[in-house]
Order: sequence, then structure tokens, then C-alpha cells
Amino acid sequence: MDSNWQSVTDQSGIFAGSGGYDIKVGNNTDLKGAVISSEAKDKSQNRLDTGTISFSDIKNKADYQVSSSSAGVSSSGMPSMPTSRNKNESEHSTTHSAVSEGTIIIRNKDAQKQDINELSRDTEQANNELKHIFNKQKEQDIIDQTQLVSEIGGETLTMLNHIDRIRAESKAKEAVEKEKEKSKNKGLTEEEQQKIYEDAYKKAMNEGMSAMGSDTRQGIDMAVSIINGLISGDMTGAAAGALAPKIATIIKQQTEGNTVANTVSHAILGAVVAELQGNSALVGGLGAAASERGAEVIAGILYPDKDIKDLSQEERQQISALSQLATGLAIAAAGGDIQDVNTGVAAGKNAVENNYLSVSEARRKAYLTWIKPNYLGEELTEDEKRELENLEKLDKERDQILQDNCSLGNISSVACKGLLQEAWEMQNEYAIEAARTLKNSDLYPKDSKHLNDALRGLDPDNIIHLSSIEAIAKETGRDVNDVAKQYKYVMAAHGIVSSLAGLYGGVKLTSGIDTVTVYRVEGAPNTRVIIGNNGEVSIIGDTTLYLNFGDKARAQAFLDKRISQNMEGATIKSFKVSKSFLDKIRKNAVYESEVKFNKDKPVIADPTKAKDQYGIRPHQFDELKNSIIQGSGKDGNK
Repeated sequence: MDSNWQSVTDQSGIFAGSGGYDIKVGNNTDLKGAVISSEAKDKSQNRLDTGTISFSDIKNKADYQVSSSSAGVSSSGMPSMPTSRNKNESEHSTTHSAVSEGTIIIRNKDAQKQDINELSRDTEQANNELKHIFNKQKEQDIIDQTQLVSEIGGETLTMLNHIDRIRAESKAKEAVEKEKEKSKNKGLTEEEQQKIYEDAYKKAMNEGMSAMGSDTRQGIDMAVSIINGLISGDMTGAAAGALAPKIATIIKQQTEGNTVANTVSHAILGAVVAELQGNSALVGGLGAAASERGAEVIAGILYPDKDIKDLSQEERQQISALSQLATGLAIAAAGGDIQDVNTGVAAGKNAVENNYLSVSEARRKAYLTWIKPNYLGEELTEDEKRELENLEKLDKERDQILQDNCSLGNISSVACKGLLQEAWEMQNEYAIEAARTLKNSDLYPKDSKHLNDALRGLDPDNIIHLSSIEAIAKETGRDVNDVAKQYKYVMAAHGIVSSLAGLYGGVKLTSGIDTVTVYRVEGAPNTRVIIGNNGEVSIIGDTTLYLNFGDKARAQAFLDKRISQNMEGATIKSFKVSKSFLDKIRKNAVYESEVKFNKDKPVIADPTKAKDQYGIRPHQFDELKNSIIQGSGKDGNK
């Protein structure tokens, strides 16, 4: 950014009152953008007697130039379409020299060089002050928003690239198997198999959604470009209702034709409009319902002839990735920051991806195992046999994964938390299906019971207790099973806080520790901090966690904002951590503008609003959990 401004603000000169002025100058009177004026109604009261007079104007000018460029690069290095902002503007005005109407006497007429008739007599309009035209904060906000949009595009390409790699691996394995079948007689060497695998993998990746020049990628770039065009057009922070029709108009103008790339862009931007429409509190926390509307729009445009149940896993993953992009673009276009985007995308992802799991799988499994072969009396096709085999395999794999990741000792791991969240959602689906049909025991009893058996002892309340046991074992170096036994007995006799203190040798957890109170404003469906009935604190989720250290007033102000935005269940949650943890965060934290170069460091969030607000990275969660003073948790809604 480059800005220049030069202007007269308070014009110099002589300013007389209603009595006018009588001025006598020995030699020359020199006016450089200056005035001699009075408020006298009788102009004969204004008299200037001077040897000579010289006068000149002052040129005022203001100009600025803003130039920036960025390319979204995700955490895995996938780039998105580069974005740039170039803007320049200039304005000019002139501050004139002037003398009020009245008598001007020039005594030395031979030395007078300028024509006195060219001297302005309009002192009221002489100043012409030039106001500042450059708003640095506004321009920086626009640059930040366009960079954020570009980064969202990069993260979406990463998701699609992940889908592409899974698909490419499958295609490559299929290619090897086919060639093996063809070459049964002579067989294939390892080198030949490797060559077939690599060629098939490369071909599949080149045809993938994230490949350079692919229709999907072009559609993403087009959507990102359109949103950034709106933001650069001073739309930052505009009301969501005003943005929606503008985007709809641009869709019509720029996505005409029937190419796949335009269809993808149309789908993404159509979802943005759907999510913006009627959501005045969008930035305050995009509702899951809005994200689901966006996903429905995308599915309807990309796959108009398919029901959701008929979509392949790859197609569903594509819809999920593009709906997350739409959510991020909608929030960024409406003026949201990185925290708003992370919160909204997480809520949207959960809403979209949890709508087709478990019950739909059980329903399909029931059809394949009983309804079609027994009730309809039809044989399964080869494809259906493979589908059933995959469903049964998936069922067993989930059981094993849950056992492997959620045994005592790793309950607090990110992997276990994610698996449990998905499994709990599945339980809810079975309950909803039961209420809908009124015959739960006759529907999918084995599948429902199987899930309940797998989750026995892993309900949300018990997970808090198990997490506390793990934290104690880690802190004291004791065997987790020994701690669990003692924990069981002391829980029966005392409250959690006193019990935990006893496990630490009878010393209170806060003894000798310098602590600071942490605040976080939360509401449905974006819960990251769980406070138990006795102040136990658990952290869930695997994305950057934004916390306010020590500023209760800021937390209250932010709560008021969320309440005004109708966030469901908005509350302040607080707990204590060791001050040494905060000191470490302060030392290593970087500003949001530096995040892309320091992806592992904590993020300084809104430093103008609070001194110690930071985004804690997922790899720092274990350290955060270990620094939490268990029993100190408080929830404003409890």
C-alpha cells in the first residue's frame, strides 16, 4: 500500500469580525493560499492599503495505490487460484488566495506585477480542503478477506485431492488385478506390476477432481474469483440478504453455457446464496441447517437425476467438500474472519456428513440380506453381493477401529474423540428411525444392538471420567489401570474435585501453581469444551481452538454479540490453566497474516479486542489438557 496526502486544513490569513478591517502594509502583501476576510455587511468597512500585492494558490492532492496478490495453499500444499487486488485512486483540489469584497489600494503601481482583477474575492469558498480518501484498515480488511477466500479454496482442493488419491489407489489395484488375470499363463514380475500400478495411479490422478485443469478445479477457481470480486467491490461486511441477489446475478452472467466447470461453479455459488439467504446472523455462527441447504443445492445441480441414497461414496465426499467450500465462502463474503470460517465449516461438515451414515447402511444391508432374497425371492446381482460384502466388512472394521483407538489409556486421543462422535451420531439415528417406525426391535435389531454393545462404557459422561483418569496417570506416572481402580472407590465416597486431589497425594491441584482463567463462548452446534457436573474439563475436536486468557469483560461482550445473533445455547465456559502454558503460547504465537508460513504455531486472534486471545493448534491439545486444573471448570448455563 502506498498513500500520499497533502492538503490545507485550516487556511491561514486575517479574519476580521463584523467591524471589517483597515490594514496598511508598507511594501508587498504576499498571499499563498491565504485569505483576508471579514464578516462586515458593509463592504466599505474592508480596506487594504499596500505597496504591492502578490497571490498564489496551493494545490491539494491525495492518491493511493493498493497492490496485493495471494494464492491459497492448504496445509498439504495444494494451491488454489491466485487472487490479486490492484486499486488506485486520486483526488485534487485547490486552496485559493482571496480578499473579501472592499477597497484595495495599490500605492506602487509600477511594481505591481499581477492583475488585481484576477484575485479571488470569494473568501468563503477559498479553502477547498481535501479530505483523506485512503482508508488503510478498510483496504487491509479487503486484502485479508480475499486471501482468506483463496486459502479456503486451497483447503477444498486438499479434500478433493484426498478423495482422488483413494480413488486412484483403488483404480491402480484394479488395473494390476486385471493384468494379472490376463497374464495367468506367464505371470507378471514385480517390476511389471509396479509399472502398471504407477501408470494407472497417475492416469486416475490426472483425471481427478483436484487435477490441474479439471472441470471441478476450474469451477472452484471460478467461484473463488467471483466471491473475491464481490469482496473487492466493497462488499465486505455487507448484509447477507444484500449479497445473495448480487451473487445470483453474477452466476447468471458468468456461468452461462453447459460446460461442467460452469456447472460446478454454479453449484458452489448457488449453495452460497442458499446459505446467505435469510441468515442475518451468518457470521455469528452458520447454522447446520444452512449448510445442509447448501449441500442439497450442490447435489441437485451436479446430480439432478439421483436421490441422495443412490450417490456413491465418492460423490458424497465431493458434495461434502464443495458444501464446506460454499460455507466458507458465504461467511468470508459476509465479513467473517478465520475463526468464524473454522466454526461454520466444522458445523456444516458435521451436519452434511452425518446425514447418510449407519441407519441408511443398516437399511441397505437389511434389503440385501433378507428383503430381496427372501421376501422378493430374487437373487442378488454380483454387484449387490460385493456391496453386501463391503457393508459387512465395514461393520467389522468399525468395531476393530473403535476397540483399537478407544481403550483406557487413549480415550483422550483425537482419533478416539472423532470415532466416538460419529458413533454417538449413529445411535441418535437409530433412535430417530425407531420413533418414525414405532417398531425399532423389528427393524434392524442386530445392527442397533451391535452398535450399543460396541459403545458400552463409552457414553459421553463416562468418557469425561475416563479422560480424567488418563490425565492423572500421565501427570503422576502411575499405571492407568491402578489409577482407575482407586478412582472408582474414591468416586463413591467423595466429589470429583476432592477425589482427584486425593489421588495426587492429598495436595490440591492448584497448590503452588500460578494459574490464569480461560474463557470461551460456545453454543450449539459448535461445542469444543465440555464441563462436567463437578468442574471436570474435556476438550474435543481436532481443529484450531480459540481461547481467551484472562479477559472476562471481553468474554461477556462476545457472549452478548452471540446472543444478539441468536446462537442457540450461547454461554461462557471457563476453566483454569497453569500460567506457564499461557507464557509459552505468548512466546510462540504469530499473527494471522503469518499463519501460512507458521502452520504449527498458535495464532494471535483479534489483538485489538483482547490482549491474550489465541488459537491453539491441535498438536498442542495434549499440552493444554495437561495444564488444565481439573475441577475448575464452569459453565454459565449450569
